[in-house]
Amino acid sequence: MPIRKVQWYLGGFALAFTWSMAATAHAVTFNVNTNTDTHDKVIDGVCDDGTGAKLKPPKKVCSLRAAIEEANAGFQDTINVPALNIKLDATKGHLLITADTWIVGAGSGSTIVDGNYAIRVLKVDNAADVEIDGVTLRNGSGQNTTSDRGPELLGGTLMVNTSYALVTLQRVRVERLPTTIKSQIQPGGGIYSQGFLYLIDSVVNGNSTIVTNGGVSALGGGIYVAPGSDTTGFLSLYYSTVSNNTSSRGGGLLVNGSQLMCFNSTISGNTAQSQGGGAGIDFEGDQSGGDYGSYIAFSTITNNSMVSPLGSEIGWGGGILNRDSTVRIGKSIIAKNKDPRASTDPNFSPDIGQTLPRSIAGAPFPGGTMISYDDNFIGGAAVGPGKHLNMLLDGMMTGRYVSSHLGGFVQPFDWVGKGTVTLGGLVQESGTLTPTCALQAGDPINAYTSNGGDSFFNPATDDQRHHARPAQTNLIDSGSYEK
Repeated sequence: MPIRKVQWYLGGFALAFTWSMAATAHAVTFNVNTNTDTHDKVIDGVCDDGTGAKLKPPKKVCSLRAAIEEANAGFQDTINVPALNIKLDATKGHLLITADTWIVGAGSGSTIVDGNYAIRVLKVDNAADVEIDGVTLRNGSGQNTTSDRGPELLGGTLMVNTSYALVTLQRVRVERLPTTIKSQIQPGGGIYSQGFLYLIDSVVNGNSTIVTNGGVSALGGGIYVAPGSDTTGFLSLYYSTVSNNTSSRGGGLLVNGSQLMCFNSTISGNTAQSQGGGAGIDFEGDQSGGDYGSYIAFSTITNNSMVSPLGSEIGWGGGILNRDSTVRIGKSIIAKNKDPRASTDPNFSPDIGQTLPRSIAGAPFPGGTMISYDDNFIGGAAVGPGKHLNMLLDGMMTGRYVSSHLGGFVQPFDWVGKGTVTLGGLVQESGTLTPTCALQAGDPINAYTSNGGDSFFNPATDDQRHHARPAQTNLIDSGSYEK
């Protein structure tokens, strides 16, 4: 297995860890050779469902489920899956990984594991270190789980069920294809995670939670991340796209009491009923573990939308909702997101919405804080004397080149008076791994100045497509796409 290096940013300090899942040697690699969904016949270090014994000549038939069952027993952590479309048998339940496992597919367009809208595709349990490479996980429906809110369907396609699990999805698609079968998932339409979740060159597309008036559990249409029993949840998006997902809150993703690290990634085309069309960063629900803050760098958040507030809720943030967290943004574009209300509405916030300091049931909540690390483009053109109706920041905005509050609105920081961005629609270019939104000719984005004192915002050497960025840093474009 490859060596992997990951950085956690805790309280502004980078902690780097390097390890290799190949450090523990195993004698066997399992090679899946059937698209049938069958159990292993005997847990003995050999992947064989027993169905090939009567063939002439006899052969060992190794299904994906059987290979995982063998890996869970500790015999091996590598499973090779060729170009197969594997439809899971709902009577057998989801695939369950409980030990260190590496699943290697033939590419997300070729190796497909399908829940057929009947069951969740995969659950990771225990303190397992799991990497999935070159696979599509699709059409999951979640699975009944009892929580403090009663029975819920958590994690439509993938559930990471424990604080200490580490799951890496590399060149993976997590998707729900169009269907007349309505989603009943709540929360985590595509993925629900309480562990450490890393997406690299991956796509989360077309997933949804159940959306109902007052559906407070219907969170995170694409991805929902929650704290575990004794750790803060963690989501890292690297060179990845979250697109066309739907939920009540956090249409693309919602991190609740958890940390988001978003680098060279795109969040586009997602819809929330009330708050955080593209992304929700929410510490209102859990203040106990401390807020390590979230980071967004060289990323593009565009064409997301908020439909309308639910009941008595105030709808905020067609692009991002920041609820009581600290979010650091640098070299990014958050623009052309949508709020259907009139621009005269005091809560109109197409691109960013943020909460005020307040008290709930006697407990203090700090409100949101947005910190600029330079070279961001937020929102659009001015529509009145000094006002840019693009962002509602009721909390604190700090950082260089930050404008003051103007009648409840804040001017776009860093790019005041620089014009508007055009941005193309979401397109996956030939030879690339993920779809992006292209900058158009004349978009005024290239002006890298500094990292603002944090290495997370160092000059990116390539963009989301892995196209090289200029060596001359002041010509590097903000956002995930280099012109």
